[in-house]
Amino acid sequence: MANVEVTDYTAGNPSDDHTTGIQNAVNAAAAGDTVHFSSGTYYIRRGHNATAKYGVLYKPGVWYKADPGTIITTVDGEGEVWFFVAPDGGSDATFTGFEFDHKGTTRLIPAGSPQNNFAIGCANASSNIVVSDCKFINNSGNQCIFINYDNSLGTNYRINNNEFINMGYGVPGNDNNDDHSSIYISGHNGWVYDNKFINSRRGNITAIELHGMGFNVFANTAHVGGNFCIFASTDSDATGSVYGNTAVDTRGVILWPFSGGAVRDVSIYGNTIETNQIGTIRGVRPNVNPEQAVLKDITIYNNILNEVYTSTEASDCISIALRVDGFTVSENVCTGWPGFPISFQALDSSWIFKNILLLNNSFYDINTGNPQTSTVVKAGGTYVNYYESNT
Repeated sequence: MANVEVTDYTAGNPSDDHTTGIQNAVNAAAAGDTVHFSSGTYYIRRGHNATAKYGVLYKPGVWYKADPGTIITTVDGEGEVWFFVAPDGGSDATFTGFEFDHKGTTRLIPAGSPQNNFAIGCANASSNIVVSDCKFINNSGNQCIFINYDNSLGTNYRINNNEFINMGYGVPGNDNNDDHSSIYISGHNGWVYDNKFINSRRGNITAIELHGMGFNVFANTAHVGGNFCIFASTDSDATGSVYGNTAVDTRGVILWPFSGGAVRDVSIYGNTIETNQIGTIRGVRPNVNPEQAVLKDITIYNNILNEVYTSTEASDCISIALRVDGFTVSENVCTGWPGFPISFQALDSSWIFKNILLLNNSFYDINTGNPQTSTVVKAGGTYVNYYESNT
């Protein structure tokens, strides 16, 4: 195992384009080696590979290690660019210590065009990936970390101790890109923890989006205008846990059987969630095959859920618009506008909601601090094995 020094390969590069030098350093590394970036600013530009948007093609099996003060960025006016990408598979790779600046406020990209500005992206069932102690700023496009963007399913991921700042902000006239997830993983078995999400634009901006089974999301802090965490089922059911997080000015946790599968065996506990829109925890039905989508064996307990909606209309702390088979909500403290803190909404009368336990939750009016008298609404459907006893 050897160190490959990037500066040995970038010395002759133009001052505003180090792509070739970095690529040559990566090419010189073997599995088990470390590609080392000394402190400094490195510019990666597009068009050095067969696919124009690719910057550097990274190798699997290598540690990409940056000293403090290492910045990976691009130039003003550069089009869509992916900094590090492994389209044929990027397993067993580690990235530590980088600051990735996509210069989202100065990019010259036409209004309404795609902005896939990945800092780290891979495909082909990539597994065993670590991203830690990095900073991602000014990404006006889609994902910062996009693992298995082809929706293949790898395994084993650790994303920890990173900062994501100013996500989803673009150039004037192109500030409507509503498809940003700072972290997007398609796979199984992952740990996402001790990350900070700061000052993201409102809209469909998501801090963490997970497609697969066995994810643990804990000890993160988020101040995001969109979703904090999405569990979505596509080619696989979605399972995992969300615990000990603090998320404010957010849409909270979204349970989303994206393609008609199941989000199941998910525990949400010990979180503080303050939402700016309806629902701190929501079960959202998909547009495709909504009658097949289901939440199964979901547990929500011991959370502080504040519905700080900017309207005086009634709103829901926990809002479920999916069929349910196994749903326990207990020991939560919910504060919001007067209305029904928990709601179940059927698409039609044939829907069945079963095995539901609502126990020892407390509901308060955000205006007065007094307990709410109305607690649960059941909008359509049939309820089997339903029990409710709240304070």
